[in-house]
Amino acid sequence: MAEASPVLIEFDGVGMRFGPQAILRGVSFRLERGKLRLTRTWRVCFAERRPVRIYLKNYQGVITGMGNEADSWAWLMLFLLLPFGLFPGFLWWYYVIHKDTYFVALSEGHVSVDLVLYRGMNERQAEEIAQTLQEVASLPRVL
Repeated sequence: MAEASPVLIEFDGVGMRFGPQAILRGVSFRLERGKLRLTRTWRVCFAERRPVRIYLKNYQGVITGMGNEADSWAWLMLFLLLPFGLFPGFLWWYYVIHKDTYFVALSEGHVSVDLVLYRGMNERQAEEIAQTLQEVASLPRVL
């Protein structure tokens, strides 16, 4: 009888918005013997810190959404890039200010975002993460 190997789904989110990627955050799902284990691992200067376990029993649902996180620093950076030509300014506007970001989070209450698991520009990946959490952890989608 063949023994089932554990399933590992891992995705990373950038912890810093500007500058080099010095801080990375990873959340991984591990399914072993019918039990789901969710951990969060921070990497500082690419050195991995000790993973922290996320207990799903403390959360009541999964929230997905879309937003635009352009703040005053993003607009200031746009105006600082414009003297170097329209091309760098346009690229900054398109990838930082114009693009919508999608997120998947765990919720303790009705519609409160308590723990963000994924934040990025890929809508399909966000939906797949939310669907996996719903199916494997039996967490309902909170609207």
